[in-house]
Amino acid sequence: MLLNCGEITDDKFELVYQELKKDIVANVDDDTFVTYTVPAIITVDGEEMSFSPSQFSLDYYINKRESYKRRGQQWIWEAVFMQNPANNDSKIFTKLNRFTKSQINGIIRGEEYYVVSYIDPAFEKGGNKLAMPIAIYIDDKFYIIDVEYSNAGVEFTIPEITEKLNKHNVSYIEYEMNNGGEKISLKIEKRMNEKGYELPVFKGVNNRKDKVVRIALSFGDIAEKCYFLQEDEYPSKQYRDYVKEILTVNLNLDQDYDDGIDATAGLVTMKISSAKNSSFVSF
Repeated sequence: MLLNCGEITDDKFELVYQELKKDIVANVDDDTFVTYTVPAIITVDGEEMSFSPSQFSLDYYINKRESYKRRGQQWIWEAVFMQNPANNDSKIFTKLNRFTKSQINGIIRGEEYYVVSYIDPAFEKGGNKLAMPIAIYIDDKFYIIDVEYSNAGVEFTIPEITEKLNKHNVSYIEYEMNNGGEKISLKIEKRMNEKGYELPVFKGVNNRKDKVVRIALSFGDIAEKCYFLQEDEYPSKQYRDYVKEILTVNLNLDQDYDDGIDATAGLVTMKISSAKNSSFVSF
């Protein structure tokens, strides 16, 4: 194990650092395993300090901590930065940001906004669910107004998707290429052309990160940027099932389906700069 905190100028910190380093060196040739937790912020005589000040300042870590706290994602700070992971069975989202139809109609009047979507593809009936949240994007927030969330197979989902994209005037869609998303997008384009509907911009993305890591890294943005309809205004059972999945997600990602949370993670990381302005959409 290499421990390097750069130049250390604080006498208190130097003492902590040297003691820890001696302890590690003393155990190098020991047959037993010794675990050392090295938190981002340490407290010496009641004073907080960055453990690695030459790399990240105390202010940097404090800003990170406050950011996760505002999002309701304190567990990420504790697990990633303070080496204090939470119980993996803990639910990630205890509550969600909500909005009403009347609120969104008021928010978007006269403002520049986009109607966007992200597709986590699925083909076969009875398998994984095809998940496609549709959101109004404005002021760095995603107001999720509809969703396709079904494992009925493409014979059922493609016609439904086509109508939803046209109904909400979706201007930009990203889709996951890894699992046949391009085939799905071509089927959608073909049907929309047949119906005479205006086509959105389609863009394929390759997700190279591990799925669990990709989803976990998006929890904070989902909590902060995503808004869901009030329960009494859900447009469909699919929307209800989609929100139910989001609310049951835990750190193990061991619920029955993770397609909804995966698609939502894709939504909050999409390249909005590629989207086109959308015309006013009213519910």
